[in-house]
Amino acid sequence: MQRKVARPMPKSPSRRNTEKVNSQGSVISIPSLDKQAAAKLTPMNFRVPETFHREFKLYAVQHGMSMVDLLQKSFALVLKQRGS
Repeated sequence: MQRKVARPMPKSPSRRNTEKVNSQGSVISIPSLDKQAAAKLTPMNFRVPETFHREFKLYAVQHGMSMVDLLQKSFALVLKQRGS
């Protein structure tokens, strides 16, 4: 009887890929993801309409930023406008 030898599992792709592909097929580097890796991250789970998600994601890609960056910058702008 032959003994089975466990092989190491192939490494899955990292979720922190710092390269994104824009709508024209060009690769955009997003260095801000590397900065965030040092901070402790907490998931935010909420639902938005599908059309809003699509528009939000498209805007982020077209401007070379992650959706997290866009959310953070949007929130910072609201804080600045309201004086908080």
